[in-house]
Amino acid sequence: MAHLMGRPGSDAMIDHGMEFLWTGHKDPVNGGYYWEVGLDGPADDSKQAYGHAFVLLAASSAKAVGHPHADRLLTDISTVVAERFWKEDQGASAEEFTADWQPLSGYCGQNSNMHLTEALMAAFEVTEDASYLVMADRIADLIVHRHAAANAWRLPEHFNEHWEIDRDYAGSPMFRPYGSTPGHWLEWSRLLLQLWELGKRRQSWMPDAARNLFHQAVSDGWDTDRGGFYYTVNWDGSPLIRDRYWWPCAE
Repeated sequence: MAHLMGRPGSDAMIDHGMEFLWTGHKDPVNGGYYWEVGLDGPADDSKQAYGHAFVLLAASSAKAVGHPHADRLLTDISTVVAERFWKEDQGASAEEFTADWQPLSGYCGQNSNMHLTEALMAAFEVTEDASYLVMADRIADLIVHRHAAANAWRLPEHFNEHWEIDRDYAGSPMFRPYGSTPGHWLEWSRLLLQLWELGKRRQSWMPDAARNLFHQAVSDGWDTDRGGFYYTVNWDGSPLIRDRYWWPCAE
């Protein structure tokens, strides 16, 4: 964005990021990208769908500004997503693997797939390759059209390996908390409208779903006494974690 706005110094930052993704985050032996990397190498060498979604977004963003290494990164990460993470029979991404691509758990998460949808749309915009959009449509259909619609528009976050809702799941209180996260309902409402606009064969359910998610997020998630969105709510919409984070308002 800074490059497109002509901000001095932005090119050096982009170059640094692209170089570090390729030489620091990339696994030169097994392929894919480590989840966490420090100055001395990988601190967590697992392969996470969430992280790979953002590598795809970075590659797409770099291509949008004409970076000379964008195509190299975009080709590599697209191949990894398609061959390692994508589950064609489910229409969504697997969640996590060890460094050598052994399954870590049977957990499937909507959050990583939501961000993959965002990245797939960005990849489509810079390549016009419709296969990215087909994958994004399928994720949206599974998570929103099927699961959120059947759950009073309170978006389920956690699933088992068969993409059945796991209502009892309680992982990391920050990244995989129990219940549902109204900020993600807002995020999906925006992504659905973007996906609907991009699609050549527009999915007629998307605008209404975006509207329903938005209104349910405001209805359940907004604290009418103090202002701000709760972090998480229970299955009946009552607040659980009442802490406020900035990102739902940004979405």
